[in-house]
Amino acid sequence: MRTAQEERKGLQPLACSGLLLRCYRSALERLGRLPQTLAALPQESAALFREPPAPQQWVPGRWLVELSEALRQGVGREGCRRVGFEVAREVSSGAMRPLVSTLVALHRARLQGVYERLGLVANLLLRGPVLLYTPETERTGSLGIVHAEPVPDALYALWEGCLVYVHHLCGVEGGVGRARLGPDGSSSLVSVSW
Repeated sequence: MRTAQEERKGLQPLACSGLLLRCYRSALERLGRLPQTLAALPQESAALFREPPAPQQWVPGRWLVELSEALRQGVGREGCRRVGFEVAREVSSGAMRPLVSTLVALHRARLQGVYERLGLVANLLLRGPVLLYTPETERTGSLGIVHAEPVPDALYALWEGCLVYVHHLCGVEGGVGRARLGPDGSSSLVSVSW
């Protein structure tokens, strides 16, 4: 069995596109949480939300880690899942709509195909984490998420919300379990079923 340090070897630090930050900003506005969230963020991260980078620009992902913790303190873990859901809605209805629509059209009947390709879509928005889907049955599996460094549980709750939106987008009912964190918080497994 590999250690967490061996799993992370070669991974890049978390970096996020300006597009992802803008999607978070829009989701927080729609949920009425932007002012409270900005007030809870460290100054540098709040500044990114006030003047977002260009969609194609990449910025260090510290803001996302800080945002997840601010959200957890403000709306709790379930609230983080709701924000993740809304961010996924923003992503799939904006500039990435053609890609997401094609992915869903090709694999809706076999949701496993969508999960197997989530890492490719995620790489367009953030760098660093690796997503690996492992099927368990025809309608269940687990999604492994590995970061180069430990991240808070609240960040995994945001991921969970995105996965709930995947089910919504594909028109299937199912479950997205709570992330089971690795020993140091740099990895997790999320059970999914439909």
